[in-house]
Amino acid sequence: MGSKNHRKQLEHLLLIDRTTRKPLVWASERQAFRGRGFQATDELSTLKFTGIYQDVIKPLALKIEEGSAQAAEAINLDGIQHVIDLELTGMDFLSWTEFLETRWLDKRALEGGFLITPYHQATGQTIPILQRAGILDLKLQAIMREVTSPNAFFTWAQIAYQTSYAYLLAGDDLFLLRDELLKTFDAYYAAKFFLAPLPQFREEIARIISYNIVQMDDSTFSVPPSEPTDQAIQLDLFGQIAEQQAPSAAMKTRIKDWNYNRLLTVESALAADRQPFFDYVLG
Repeated sequence: MGSKNHRKQLEHLLLIDRTTRKPLVWASERQAFRGRGFQATDELSTLKFTGIYQDVIKPLALKIEEGSAQAAEAINLDGIQHVIDLELTGMDFLSWTEFLETRWLDKRALEGGFLITPYHQATGQTIPILQRAGILDLKLQAIMREVTSPNAFFTWAQIAYQTSYAYLLAGDDLFLLRDELLKTFDAYYAAKFFLAPLPQFREEIARIISYNIVQMDDSTFSVPPSEPTDQAIQLDLFGQIAEQQAPSAAMKTRIKDWNYNRLLTVESALAADRQPFFDYVLG
């Protein structure tokens, strides 16, 4: 029972949109041919990519193996390491803890982007963790070198994840990225201690991911539209209180500032007329 509850909690955390407090939406027409439940404004659920729908969402490694166009879009980032190396130039003066506290935003985060590099771009094979080159990879590698206990690893890993941000529009891509980020924590922890992390460790990392890796249309800095409720549709069809049923302004996507335990919009975090929230923006 405990394992089942743990799995359900992780699914909830990886699918939740913290701005709307509802599940992520597809925000893409890629699966619309499947009918009801797969339209751009429909919500994601695990029922829509398991069982008979297990081929709906494919991890990056499988996309590479199949040579899909979507995989090429996701992984054609030959300059990842070069860009990161440029950004890291001059950071040698930082201690490892100061490096962990630097905030990074990945604006092109398809299944890893600049945050993590779990797969070889040509073959789809898993890259050994100490050879990975994403920003979060580098932070977790620093933690591996510097700490000796599971609790210390978890404490600093929370900071590494709290300072790593990304956004995507398509809900299935976002879910895959969140899932891969959680697997990345599992991989580094297991490599360090030769055992799986405690369920409460995994759930806390997933919770952080749900606040930092968000769904957003970067042309409006807003969450994509979702299907209106049945009540709203009925009122509209019967012409009741039409003025009140007019579409409202899209909600601005929010992320979490963990230093002050508050939510702020991505738009305000990127605003040029204020103290920069992010230390580095990639993509």
